[in-house]
Amino acid sequence: QTGVWFEEVDAPGDAPAARPDFDRNAISDLIQTIEEHNQAWRDWFDANGIDAYDVRYEDLAADPVATTQRVLDFLELRLPAGRTIEVRHRRLADELSTEWMSTYRRATGTAADDERTISPRADGQSNTKVSPNDN
Repeated sequence: QTGVWFEEVDAPGDAPAARPDFDRNAISDLIQTIEEHNQAWRDWFDANGIDAYDVRYEDLAADPVATTQRVLDFLELRLPAGRTIEVRHRRLADELSTEWMSTYRRATGTAADDERTISPRADGQSNTKVSPNDN
């Protein structure tokens, strides 16, 4: 909604084009789409015998350097001498994001630590949200 997709750590970000509107149904639909895509990837990796490494957005956002290092370790790759992992983009979440998460969780009865929930839509339909950690 804002048209802002990333901000660099050392550069000022673009101002949002407009303040976004909270839309419970749109959020539920996006959660459903994300979960369907995650499941499709898990199915594809399984069908092709690929031992994939799961990266959770929350882990990457909380500690991008450590998360990136764990991916490199999983792949058995080492950084070239003199190279370091540098964070170049910052997380866009802000107070509005936190407010929306709380509002959505209250509206849907979703606990903050619950990764398997039914996310009801305001129009009476429901979407199933499945944790990416479920196999």
